[in-house]
Amino acid sequence: MPYLYLIGAVIFASSESILGTYYNRRNEGRKDSSPLYSFLSMCSVFIFWSIMFCAEPTLDWNVVWYALLFAFFYTLCNVCMIYALKTGPMALTSLFVQLA
Repeated sequence: MPYLYLIGAVIFASSESILGTYYNRRNEGRKDSSPLYSFLSMCSVFIFWSIMFCAEPTLDWNVVWYALLFAFFYTLCNVCMIYALKTGPMALTSLFVQLA
């Protein structure tokens, strides 16, 4: 099972970069299209984790602050990645994202 998680993580990380580049190229002429992509990406992450929580509802109030902090920085990271994909080549941006 851990190998399936690893393969899924690689596939989803790669598809995020590819879809982000495709979205930026398709909406190149539109102003402020990158925040919309980031919003849709964060909504899909929220929906996924909401479904996972409904499947196994466990909540530890001690980690809520860590979760909120992680959510903030995860959103910031994704917004910055979309802007990086908008201004630079996908291969170089993906390399730096994977190294981070």
